Amino acid sequence: FRSLSRFCCLPCRCDGVYTPVLHRDGLVPQLLHRGIRDYHTHFGFLKDLPGDVISNAVQASERAIVTVRGKCSVTADIPPENYNHAHNRLYLAFDADSSRKHMKAMGNSDSIEIRAEFEPTHRHFHFDSLHEALDALPERTVRRLMPSQDNFSVPLRRLNKLPTEYDELRMDNGESGEQSQALKTALVYPAADPPILILGPSGSGKTRVLAAAAYHILRDASASHLPYTRVLLCSHQVSADLFIEQYFGILKNHPLRPWQEAVIRLVPSFRKDSGSYPLLYKTINECAKLLRYECSKRIIVVTTYNTSFDLRKVVPDGYFTHILLDEAAQVSEPEASFPLSMATSNTRIILAGDTYQTRPVVLGKEAWANGLGTSLFKRL
Repeated sequence: FRSLSRFCCLPCRCDGVYTPVLHRDGLVPQLLHRGIRDYHTHFGFLKDLPGDVISNAVQASERAIVTVRGKCSVTADIPPENYNHAHNRLYLAFDADSSRKHMKAMGNSDSIEIRAEFEPTHRHFHFDSLHEALDALPERTVRRLMPSQDNFSVPLRRLNKLPTEYDELRMDNGESGEQSQALKTALVYPAADPPILILGPSGSGKTRVLAAAAYHILRDASASHLPYTRVLLCSHQVSADLFIEQYFGILKNHPLRPWQEAVIRLVPSFRKDSGSYPLLYKTINECAKLLRYECSKRIIVVTTYNTSFDLRKVVPDGYFTHILLDEAAQVSEPEASFPLSMATSNTRIILAGDTYQTRPVVLGKEAWANGLGTSLFKRL
């Protein structure tokens, strides 16, 4: 149903005038590691596209008709890797004849505008991934996501204070405030319980509570000499970057007390706009190596929902002891299954969101009628 809605909305949402950039030297962007054909000789991209336009184009089209200066039209293929974009760019692949015509029409200008019209094609790879994630959910995790009253336990301990050395992680209104109470609740229940839900309106500090939860989880693990503690923290791209820019990046680079625990911001490809802490940004290939090192016994991996599914290729189920989901009311249940497919009965799950904010983006009426418009957070 969602695939059909993307297909029908393609022309009105995606056709338009864009600014192209063409790699004239035949450079293959690192992002496009799959889906490249032998006849592809040149690559480029349309820049500054909204994420929903990119995802709609990639899910419902395999090629675009690119018209330069209103007269020269060439065909460009759309590699599927665009779905994991990190630059607000829609990548295009040209064969030799198309790239030659395109470059001739553009001349020496790199700022000319072109018109792109997308040919509708049913592409199911993203939805296949959603099915794969749902199928990969362990039976015990499914039971935790559909809990009954008998599934709930009593807290393992009582927390009176949560000391922190960093002002960035201090809760509003001290130990008695709602943020502190939510944080303590997230830390004291058994891992095998149903997910902990942190509900709050916009601006109430849910992101800070999750960042503080990740910090205290590793802090307690270090103090208790636990053999390994690994936290996976998922959100949308902007929020994922926020965890680095406002919290973990500052802690790692604190002038007096730099935090020693490992932190990775996992991205699908190299990003030139990797903020103030570029050393924390790693691709899946770089991450695969780091996660095998000794330092990964205690680690926080921050990434998006879609990119988290790539981790299944490099780490075993149960690798992460804690899975924290931010903006959980904005993603559909299948998309929330991307990170949760790696959970086991020993994985503590914490969700933060607001059911009164943006809901999952679902365009088809049939999809809504069959429940895809209800997030896991809302259902729980």
